[in-house]
Amino acid sequence: MIGGLLTQWAGWRRAFLITVPVGVLDVHGYSPPRAGLGYLPVGVAMFAGAQSGGPLSIRIGARRAALLCCALGASGFAGVALGTGLHASYPVSVLLPGAVFGFGTAAAFTPITAAATGGLPPDRSGLAAGLLNTVGRTSGALGPAVLSTLASAVGYTAVFAVSAGCLVAAAAAAPLLIPRGS
Repeated sequence: MIGGLLTQWAGWRRAFLITVPVGVLDVHGYSPPRAGLGYLPVGVAMFAGAQSGGPLSIRIGARRAALLCCALGASGFAGVALGTGLHASYPVSVLLPGAVFGFGTAAAFTPITAAATGGLPPDRSGLAAGLLNTVGRTSGALGPAVLSTLASAVGYTAVFAVSAGCLVAAAAAAPLLIPRGS
């Protein structure tokens, strides 16, 4: 069950990492080096989120942390969709919402992993971790493929809105799929 939550999260997280920089090139007309440098703050936010996920999970529990972090990521992706749709400037359409997305989704990794592998007998935890990794890799390949195709058909705003919706689904699924006390 946790794999379903991860599928929603991982595929769309990786899709963000691919579609947003390409969108910055296309929508804002940035050169590749400028787009890469402009994306650097998102990476810094992801680093901060990754450092925060563990302590947050300990403090409020993996279940609540997964819900909160996925919702934060969804709000960031929704901000990118809204900013792109309104043809807002780079700081409004990518930088600020991208940092929110990056922080939230990176912080979500720890509670999702803890929930997927926690509470299992020691002889099953390796199997659970392997399954978690396999689902993450598969969804990480499918998400960008689907969204790249969608971007060419309907544009980046729709892709970012669909992605935000998938993260909302992951946030909604967290309390249903992650056991209480996790």
